[in-house]
Amino acid sequence: MDQPDKPCTPDTTLEYIFNCSPDLIFVTDAEHTIIRVNQTLADRLGIPESEITGRKCFTCIHHTCEPPVGCPHAQMMLTGLTITTEEYLEHLKGWFSVVMVPSRDEEGKITGAIHLVREISDRKIAEEKLYESEENLRTLFNLTEESIFLLAADETVLALNDIALQRMEVTREQIIGKKVGEFLPPEVITRRQPFITQALTTGRHTVFEDERAGRFIVNHLYPIHNQEGKVVRLAIYSRDITHRKEAELALRESEEKYRLLADLSPEMIFLVDKPGTVIYVNAAAAKAFHADVSVVTGKNLKDIFPQDPTEQHLAVIQKVLETKQNIHAEIEEDFTTGKTWIDVYLSPLINEKGEVIAVLGIANNITELKRSVEEIRNKNQELQFLNTEKDKFFSIIAHDLRSPFNVLLGLIRIMEKKLPTLCQEELQTMTTTLGKCANNLYQLLENLLEWSLLQRGITSFNPSSFSLLPKVCACIDVAMESAKNKEIRISHDIPADLMVFADEYMLNGILRNLLSNAVKFTARNGSIELTAISLADDSVQLSIKDSGIGMTKKMVDSLFDLEGKTNRKGTEGEPSTGLGLIICNEFIEKHGGKFEVESAEGQGTTFRFALPPGDLIK
Repeated sequence: MDQPDKPCTPDTTLEYIFNCSPDLIFVTDAEHTIIRVNQTLADRLGIPESEITGRKCFTCIHHTCEPPVGCPHAQMMLTGLTITTEEYLEHLKGWFSVVMVPSRDEEGKITGAIHLVREISDRKIAEEKLYESEENLRTLFNLTEESIFLLAADETVLALNDIALQRMEVTREQIIGKKVGEFLPPEVITRRQPFITQALTTGRHTVFEDERAGRFIVNHLYPIHNQEGKVVRLAIYSRDITHRKEAELALRESEEKYRLLADLSPEMIFLVDKPGTVIYVNAAAAKAFHADVSVVTGKNLKDIFPQDPTEQHLAVIQKVLETKQNIHAEIEEDFTTGKTWIDVYLSPLINEKGEVIAVLGIANNITELKRSVEEIRNKNQELQFLNTEKDKFFSIIAHDLRSPFNVLLGLIRIMEKKLPTLCQEELQTMTTTLGKCANNLYQLLENLLEWSLLQRGITSFNPSSFSLLPKVCACIDVAMESAKNKEIRISHDIPADLMVFADEYMLNGILRNLLSNAVKFTARNGSIELTAISLADDSVQLSIKDSGIGMTKKMVDSLFDLEGKTNRKGTEGEPSTGLGLIICNEFIEKHGGKFEVESAEGQGTTFRFALPPGDLIK
């Protein structure tokens, strides 16, 4: 019974393709050793596959004892890239296209290469015939306005076009078959011979310019190779560029004039290409960069500016490149010398194809202008603030002085009319009321005067080091009389050796105002506690806590705002302007401290502030 065909697997399919391919295929390791070849290559070389395996590829393919110069296999091993090349193999008498693909192990390391070789001799022959076609050359001659010469490898003239004949004023018969040295003047040969020799020797395209009889000529020398790569002919294209040279000279003279104007301009002028490289800067721009023109030219903006300003510059330049429109921008730059503002106008330079090839910038340093504008703005804001504060101040005077004066005037009118009929007790009551009124009025005037001095910036600030306890006791003594009248207890917990660094006058004002407020807003039989502790950073924290009526959050938030004055009365109708706390806050800020207020309605209030150590107070 016939055995069923074995199923086709990927491995057997690849093996079949490998052996039956019309292309020459072989595999090498990293050392040029052939590991595997297909039957097509073995047949082409006329060597059994077993005799090819293990040999170096260059001995089989190139018939050399070592890798040829510029070996593509070596290049592939070095770069790790697939190499495609065309080679003429002498012993195989043909041209071949070679593709080398690197093979890698699991770690990605190159272990060798797979070579796919295909004969292209027919294509090469067709290309050579086409390349050497006299008809194509004749068509080229007729389409160009350049002088064209075709020389043999020994410099014999094989052909030239009509333009060349016209310019030389000779006939074709006088030139064809002669060497260039036989019909060109000696001085011309001296200038041109080195370039002709160079092109024939190196096989590379060569360009040079020369001058003859007041005409400027640019010459392109194109070597023509045969199948073996040998130079067999030399095509010379000569173009009269006299008009271009004259235009370049006129342009250079014009450019020099404009360059002189640009260099003398006080504005910064610069030219930057698409990648951000500086093509040109004038003296003013170079001075702004704190460098010579030669140092800045050729540098990228990233090498001139710090990172953030560079990103701004490149972003604006990119916008010009994309929109092809003029752009005006102000850029803030942060140099080691300080912030600088630059006002810049950018314009695209567009070539004949409509492509932006560079960006022209004209810039001015407007730092002083910006600072002046900012200073004027700040002054205006300051004046506006002072005017507002003045209006508030007058409002306080008009409102808060009216009440005590009304009381004083009312009592005085009563005494004027009824003094003879008043008894001793009534006189005593009126006198006491007058005293309280006068005292409140005096305190208000003191606060208004102090606040006025602070606003004008003429309050002296003279901090020094002193013991805190005596100052606290003195302020408590001042507040004690009012506290006794309301049967309020005042206590303190101040270490005897605790020192503070502060302005004594201001600290007294702070403590007096806070104690006065605590007494004012604490009901009878309440308590006030004053404490002070030394913190870890050597600052001293003072707290004044009362058991008074407390405040809402809204009242706390507006304590130090002149507009937020509530004119809230004390527990026994004592008047209050709120100005004292505003003064306290400014005194504390003078010391570099900050008020903290903890309060809840009906639960008392704690005022807390810290006095920094002496080395932190300016």
